[in-house]
Amino acid sequence: MNSALVVHLMKSPDTFGGHLLAGLLASCWDFIKLICDCDLQHVYREQNCLADCLANASYNLDLGVCWFDSMPLWAEAALVMDRIGAL
Repeated sequence: MNSALVVHLMKSPDTFGGHLLAGLLASCWDFIKLICDCDLQHVYREQNCLADCLANASYNLDLGVCWFDSMPLWAEAALVMDRIGAL
């Protein structure tokens, strides 16, 4: 799904109702309400290498929540790219 669409949906919680992922969107909305200062905005994947790297790697992980105690070696380059602002 296009992340711009997710941002649009998340900024309009009254539109979740008929969406296929309504339950997931509502859970995300509940979590966001717990964060004091949260702003959602679309960021192109080229400007957020680490998030793109993690999303792509998720296809090879087991279903469910996955926690990392430290930065996975395969994600370090993406983090460096984000830190230096490389595109």
